[in-house]
Amino acid sequence: MTRYPNALVALFAFLMLTAVGPRAYAQQTRWCGSGQGNSLEFIGAWENEEFRGLFRRFQVELEFDPLLPGSARLRVEVDVTSAFSDNTIRDEALAEPDWFHYADFPSARFSGLDGAVAVESGFRIDGILELKGRGHPVSITFEWKDNESAARMRGDATLDRTWFEVGEGEWRDDSVIAHRVRLEFDVGLGPCTNDP
Repeated sequence: MTRYPNALVALFAFLMLTAVGPRAYAQQTRWCGSGQGNSLEFIGAWENEEFRGLFRRFQVELEFDPLLPGSARLRVEVDVTSAFSDNTIRDEALAEPDWFHYADFPSARFSGLDGAVAVESGFRIDGILELKGRGHPVSITFEWKDNESAARMRGDATLDRTWFEVGEGEWRDDSVIAHRVRLEFDVGLGPCTNDP
């Protein structure tokens, strides 16, 4: 049987580990981001005419390794009082009880704690969106790019505003304001500096 010098065997093992090992065996990275310099938009339709708005304040915490998506965990907190759609009448109405009801429900939260799955467009995380005191399953799909010090996730989600009683009373009719709302986001992330 051929015997290889111990030094040669050690060198071969080191090269294999450095070539394929660091990403495969790396611990999952915790990434954090906020609304500063990033975008979280909502897209709706008023009498079949699309309008866009955005949330200016939000926080994102993501535990994610694209090689191990099943261990992903995503938490997002949105200050819904920071909604802005560049229409004074509409933006003032959002604060009212029929809409977001800022006085009682100033924030919304998404929790996706059961991992991600790979899909054609990148990855998908299923979770629960809590808005206006109600929770409903929502799926988020996203593209992912990262290096050692920064990452970016860009994607979208679609929901029905009636799941959360957003737009009650006279506004519940789909013919005036569409029930379907699309969320689009583009968020730069960096390693979290706070403790988990």
